Amino acid sequence: MSILKVKDANTESAAATRLQRQFEDLLGRLRHRAYEIFERRAHKAGSEMEDWLRAEEELLVPITPEVTETSTAYTISLPLSGIESKDLEVYTMSDALIITGTHSKSFEATGKSKHEVRSIFCQWPIPANAVVTDITAETEQDRLTITIPLGLEPQPAQYPGLPEQARAAVV
Repeated sequence: MSILKVKDANTESAAATRLQRQFEDLLGRLRHRAYEIFERRAHKAGSEMEDWLRAEEELLVPITPEVTETSTAYTISLPLSGIESKDLEVYTMSDALIITGTHSKSFEATGKSKHEVRSIFCQWPIPANAVVTDITAETEQDRLTITIPLGLEPQPAQYPGLPEQARAAVV
């Protein structure tokens, strides 16, 4: 079992900026790949969604999370599909849980060396009554399990940089 540190992107402005860049880069790669598929079809219109979904299939690691809820916690469990724990990052950011990771592999295909990069970029809402500081993440046997403990009362939303009076008005 490997324990992953759950980082707070609200307090690490560099982390929030890096997450934004990663997401924009991933969207750019998807757009580029979808356009390549469109070009391969001789620019025939009408299958744009199919091209985009094909690009996602090629560039993203398929994720099918299992979510369980008890009176004390939510648990999200998902397959890692070959991604090692050292290549994963788990963040909380405002009211969201974000998981990022990249899986690279090199292989021989039709006599040529190929290099494949697939990414994970998932975001889930964090329940209002979650104890964000106690969220844990661990990997075991090719699965990532995240536990989101629940408090008795909903926690006030986190708005870094707002004066206390303004925060009270938002809650």
